[in-house]
Order: sequence, then C-alpha cells, then structure tokens
Amino acid sequence: MKKIMLLSMTVSMLSVLSTCGSDSTGPEPQSENWLPLSVGNWWNSTIEGYIIDPAGPDTFDLSGSLERTVTALLDHQGGFRVYEFETVMEITFTNPDTSYAVAETLYTYLRNTGDEMREYTDTVSTDYMLIALFPLTLNETWQPSPVSSTNYEVVSLNGSVTVPAGSFANCGIIRETDLNAPDFQCDRYFHRDLGIVRDILVNGELQEIIFDLESFNVLYDP
Repeated sequence: MKKIMLLSMTVSMLSVLSTCGSDSTGPEPQSENWLPLSVGNWWNSTIEGYIIDPAGPDTFDLSGSLERTVTALLDHQGGFRVYEFETVMEITFTNPDTSYAVAETLYTYLRNTGDEMREYTDTVSTDYMLIALFPLTLNETWQPSPVSSTNYEVVSLNGSVTVPAGSFANCGIIRETDLNAPDFQCDRYFHRDLGIVRDILVNGELQEIIFDLESFNVLYDP
C-alpha cells in the first residue's frame, strides 16, 4: 500500500509544479512554449530507478512507462479554453522475491496565458496550479502557496541531456524542493518547443526515479 501511495504522489507531481491561485481572466496569447499544447501532442518516456522501503527494508528496482497526451481542447466555465492533459503511468516493482505492477491515469487541464502555464483540476473551478512563470528566468523562485513548504527554482537555462529520443541542449530546468523533506529533490528538463524531456526524482538514498523521453509527436502552434 505504501508503494502504491508513493506512485500516486509521483503521478501528481509529474503532471505539475504547483502554486495556487484563482483565475478570472480571459484567453491570452502564448509566449513561451516550453510545453507545446496542441491536441494530439504526445510524449512517451521510460521509467528506471529504485525505491527502498525503510519499514522493510526492501529494495525494489523500478521499470515502466509514462505517457503524456494532449487529448482535447475544452471550454472552461471561467470563460477561457483549456487543454485536457492525460498522464498514464505504469510501473513494475521488482526484487529477488517478488514482482508486481501498478498503474494510474490522471487528467488535468492546462492553459498557457503568455505569462504562466496554469493547471486546473477540472473545467469548472477557477482555482489553478502554476507550472511555470514566463519568461523562464534563471534563479527565479516561487512557492505553491504562502503556507507551503515547497519551493521551485529555475536552476538552469542551458541544461543538456541525452535520452532515448535524442540529445537536447539549452533546456530549462525547474527544481522542486521541500523544506520539510530536505532529502527530496525533483529536476524537470524542459526543451523549448518540445516539452519535458527528462524528470529526475531523488529522495536521499531511499529513492531515485528517472523518466527519460523515448518518443514524441509534437506540433508547435505559436
């Protein structure tokens, strides 16, 4: 059960880097496409890593897949349009004694206002989560809310990475940390006009999960 809960948290974490707000504005033009939103765009990633259960202690190797797809463009009751974003994750946990698989599908709703990438939980509420501030600015930080312990920082604008889908330079890297969990860190690599090419999630010595882009289909509509 603990590992399934962790998977659920990971799916949610991988869909957003979050800060709370309330949206009452109308549509605005897109400016920076670090995550291009066109219906039919998709990104498939491999999953590799490990997790140690401190209550065990059991060590499980992880393998699997992560599929992100822009599935629809919908009207929001707030008077603007949002893109339905489907995230499907399947992970197999393996150690010398056992192996089992878990899966989860999550739907969120994204909107690029030109200044921000916002995520909504549905097409009714105007409360949103903030994925990124545009333009991405080196060393810029923000928090999910005034009472949150989570912090986000743009730690690079020229990151380089090689994944199964190819080699990518000039990536923007947004880092998530948590004051209440000092060993936790998540780095997400965004490539302009392509989207997320790598996620690296580390929790001290207990966990490391790497999500590497394997294939994609991306249309960019500036």
